[in-house]
Amino acid sequence: SVDPALLVGVALGGGAGAALRYAATCIQFNKTKCAYTITAINVTGSFILGAVSASPALTPAVRTILGTGVCGGFTTFSTFAMEGSAYVDRKAWHLLGAHVAANVVGSIAAARLGQAAALRLHKLNIVKKNK
Repeated sequence: SVDPALLVGVALGGGAGAALRYAATCIQFNKTKCAYTITAINVTGSFILGAVSASPALTPAVRTILGTGVCGGFTTFSTFAMEGSAYVDRKAWHLLGAHVAANVVGSIAAARLGQAAALRLHKLNIVKKNK
């Protein structure tokens, strides 16, 4: 069953994540006109989600709000797909390959690094286990 309080937390977290993504794309695009902002967002979000999912200091509810809500709202597969489609339209196959590799490989590597960082902080007693 759906926990109404957790549902509200996820919705608020998703809104916060989406607002952060919007701000990041506005700031980055205005500075560089660069198409790699979404890649940076997806890789960063993957690192954060990896850390959130592995942190023993977080309750399951907090993991759900931060992971499903904030990280889900922050990262975006649909924009990644649209950027890839634009490379196909331009027949920029080398850029398409780099785009896919950076998002997929970079996001998986970042998630693993986030998990390792959270577990290392716990092992060093910097982050206490949630009871």
